[in-house]
Amino acid sequence: MKKAISILAILAIPMLGICQRGETRFEMDGLFDNREFKADMQPQTIYAESFSPQIGFSYEGGTIMGGFTKIYEFGSTKENRISPELILYFMYKAENFQSIFGVFPRSMLQKKLPAAFEYDSISYYNPNIQGTLFQFSKDRFQTEFYCNWYSRQTYTDREIFRLVSDGGFNMESGHTLGAGWYATLTHYAKTKTGIGENLYEKFMAYPYIHLNLQNAVPVLDNLYIDAGVLASSIRNRGLEHFENCVGYLGNIYANYKRIEVRNTTYAGRKQMIYLDDHRAGLLFHQNDPFYNHSFYDRLDMNLVFIKSSTFQGDIGWSLHFTPGQMHNQQVIRIRYCLDSNGHHLNSTL
Repeated sequence: MKKAISILAILAIPMLGICQRGETRFEMDGLFDNREFKADMQPQTIYAESFSPQIGFSYEGGTIMGGFTKIYEFGSTKENRISPELILYFMYKAENFQSIFGVFPRSMLQKKLPAAFEYDSISYYNPNIQGTLFQFSKDRFQTEFYCNWYSRQTYTDREIFRLVSDGGFNMESGHTLGAGWYATLTHYAKTKTGIGENLYEKFMAYPYIHLNLQNAVPVLDNLYIDAGVLASSIRNRGLEHFENCVGYLGNIYANYKRIEVRNTTYAGRKQMIYLDDHRAGLLFHQNDPFYNHSFYDRLDMNLVFIKSSTFQGDIGWSLHFTPGQMHNQQVIRIRYCLDSNGHHLNSTL
């Protein structure tokens, strides 16, 4: 890792002389997440911080950025510390279009994948996308498509990648009624030996209708409802058949000043049928294990105690309801982002 950073610095010096503009970006994310889960859900406490310094240059519509991400878990030792990860990407921008190739932070995505698609533990410990991103935005429509290559195939490691599409549009200028979607395709292949292994594939989609009711309740700063169908089709090539899982998924979100409340409800077939299969498990499914229940309700209550365009601190309490059980979770999060291009923090929930 030290050699890679040194090479980046050496290459950057002569290029800075011809660049139109120098670019910098710094992100920091501190997290305390105490998960008091029961029964089949694994309790866990995450107490860590991550930081990502980046430097680069732009020239004629293109930008090259390099840096690294370091995650430090409080209480870790030399034997179990997480090594820094390289960030290096090329970005091209046009009027309504942007593309990125390389290793880049998830914070550059237009939309964050919901927990039904990506477990927040996975996204926190894998803060970068490795692959290619395409984004388009115009008027009342935006969309993006990207490939995230998690693991290359070796004699000990499986080939794992994920294709993701998301987007949304407003059907009227007042943004009262809209629609959107999330869709992913996960490919979980064998190692080079492939002995005793199966190849798994999973397609998930969540098309939804979006209703903005803020004008109907003007005392609130925001009030909206998303409702749609969460569907997945899962294939185990060793069995040569598909498992289809379909259910209802809806969200209600409201905030007043710095107080935020969200309720998420899922009802339908379990979405993670190979979660307990040691040959697949969470690494294959990727989504929050709570969605391996036929009914799941989550209530998030959040207070933003510090907020600016570059810095945000919030404290939250979450209640998770599954059949016969109630789980709870407490979260404190501090985030900071300083970007010469003017990118700012996304919403908390």
